Amino acid sequence: MAAEISVIIPVWNGETYVTDGLTSVFKQSFSDLEIIAVNDGSTDKTAQILEQLAAREPRLKVLHQPNQGAAAARNYGLDNAGGKYVFFLDSDDYLHPQALEILHDIMIRFKVPAVECRFLDIEDRADLVQTSPLSSANCQLIEAPLASLLERSKKFTPTIWNKLYLRSAIGDLRFPPCRIFEDAAFAVCLSAKIKTAAFTGLPLIHYYVGNTSLTRGKFKAENLEAYDRGFRYITQFFSTHFPDLLSQVRRRYISWYVRVMINAVRKSRGKQDDYPELERKLSRHIYQLFHDGIIGLCGLTWSKKLQFIKFLIKGKYYGKN
Repeated sequence: MAAEISVIIPVWNGETYVTDGLTSVFKQSFSDLEIIAVNDGSTDKTAQILEQLAAREPRLKVLHQPNQGAAAARNYGLDNAGGKYVFFLDSDDYLHPQALEILHDIMIRFKVPAVECRFLDIEDRADLVQTSPLSSANCQLIEAPLASLLERSKKFTPTIWNKLYLRSAIGDLRFPPCRIFEDAAFAVCLSAKIKTAAFTGLPLIHYYVGNTSLTRGKFKAENLEAYDRGFRYITQFFSTHFPDLLSQVRRRYISWYVRVMINAVRKSRGKQDDYPELERKLSRHIYQLFHDGIIGLCGLTWSKKLQFIKFLIKGKYYGKN
C-alpha cells in the first residue's frame, strides 16, 4: 500500500549534514511516509551514508543518478514517488518534528492542493534544535495562489521546499533543466494550475543559509544560462496552457527575476576579476530575451525601462563583436 506522503530529497556531496536532515524526517510525528533520497552523483561518502541509513530505516528509498543538479534529482524522485502528497526537502534543511503532520492536517481540513509554512533561517548547523509542540490552528485560505505569488506576498512564495503538495495537482509538471532558479520556475507554473492554497505562519522548516547560496557565493556565467532556460520554460508553459496569463507573468515575474539577475551581476563588480565579461554576457542575454519576446518593456516604470534599454543597446553591440 502506497504511503500517504512522499518526501523527496536531492543530495549532492552532503556527507556532513545529510544525516541530520533525514533524521528530522524519520522522527516526524506523521509516520506514513515514503522517503526518497536521490544521490545526485556525489563524490564524497554521501552514497555510502544513504545506503547505511536505508538499511536501518525501511521507509527510506535511495536512488542514484549521475550529477545533473537538484532539478533533475527532484524529477527522478517525482517519477518514482507513490504518495498521495509530495514534500520537497533540501538535504541541508531540517523539519520541525510536527511539520508534516501539521501541513497534512491543514490540507485535509481546507481541501486544498498546496499548503505553505514559514521557515527559520539558520547560519550554523549547531542552531538545529528541537522546538516545542505546535498547533495547526494558525492558518488561512489563499484564494488565488498565482496572484499572491505575482504580488510577492509572504503568504505564497516562489519556493518549493516549504510546501506540501497534492501529487495529482503536480501531474506531469516537472522542474526545468536549470541548476538555479528551477524552484521559482516550477513554483509559478504550478501556482497557475491550482485555484486555492493554504498558509500557516508556523515556522516548520529550518532553512540553512550556507556560503554556497546564490546570494552569498560567486556569481558564475553559467547562472545566466540557467536563468535563461528558466525564463524560456515559464514562457513555454504559459504560452501552451495559460496564454491569457502570459503577459502578466512576463511583466510581473520574469521581468522581476531579470532585475534579480542584473543585481546579482552588479554585486560582483570589484569582487570578481571576470566582472567585465559577466556584464557583456548579461547584456547579450537580455538582448536575446527581448528579441525572442521573453521579456518586454510594457508595464515597467520609466527608470526600469531606461535600465533595460541600456542593456539592450549594449547587448546588440556585444552580439556583433
